[in-house]
Amino acid sequence: MTSDISMATKVAASEKILASNLGDEVVMMCIDKGKYFSLKGPSGRIWNLLETPTTLNEIRGTLLAEYDVSPDECEDQLVSLIGELRDQDLVVCSN
Repeated sequence: MTSDISMATKVAASEKILASNLGDEVVMMCIDKGKYFSLKGPSGRIWNLLETPTTLNEIRGTLLAEYDVSPDECEDQLVSLIGELRDQDLVVCSN
């Protein structure tokens, strides 16, 4: 459920995740679950921005400057991705 995620939501990568950049891909492992994940392209860029706790609004600003995407599409995709990452315990969100 992403209805509780807004552009003011502060997000950070979970401390339980080990991550490494491999070319255009970010490969991650959840220490607690022993599961591997990978993100490519803009999703990998978003992960790198989560190394420091930041708001979705700040991430959106960076993505709009770096990618050819409309603000609405960027926001929709960003909220969706953060919701998925949160559901997998890869990120921590606070409002």
